[in-house]
Amino acid sequence: MTDAIVLGNTAKRINSQRFGWVFYIRGSTQYVESAVVHLHPTFENPVCELSGPTFELEGSGWGTFELDVLVRWKTGSTTTYAWELQFAATDKNKQVAIPTLAIPLAEDQQRATQPSQSSKKQRQCNHDTNASGLSISDSSESADLEKGTDDGKNAIFSKEEISEV
Repeated sequence: MTDAIVLGNTAKRINSQRFGWVFYIRGSTQYVESAVVHLHPTFENPVCELSGPTFELEGSGWGTFELDVLVRWKTGSTTTYAWELQFAATDKNKQVAIPTLAIPLAEDQQRATQPSQSSKKQRQCNHDTNASGLSISDSSESADLEKGTDDGKNAIFSKEEISEV
């Protein structure tokens, strides 16, 4: 079986105008060092860093928008994904194969399953409300996925490499 991560979000109606949501990265996260999530630019703090062992970002608002997600793998490579926040389902997600560059060589497998020092760091995101009335918070315990970049270390995914869960 191919190792994969799952990117998605849950959503629950709070009242007649607002939804609570949680963006997450799940699956084979033992290969993930951290993730940087870029929110809508109207947020006061639109960039949040997530570190394991649970990669989740919690927020609330009245509208959806695209999240740009940069995944930093423990091997040092990075991959960029786009996730359209949704409120239509209680849980919507996509499974993405982990790029070959993100999987350590055989002698590094033991290291990949151990928590890294950065996974112990607190996330760098405060609870804020933006000009559009959206709010975001980050728990310290805790698509369009065809977008990718390549700087020599990064992987690019085609639609065929992405399967819906």
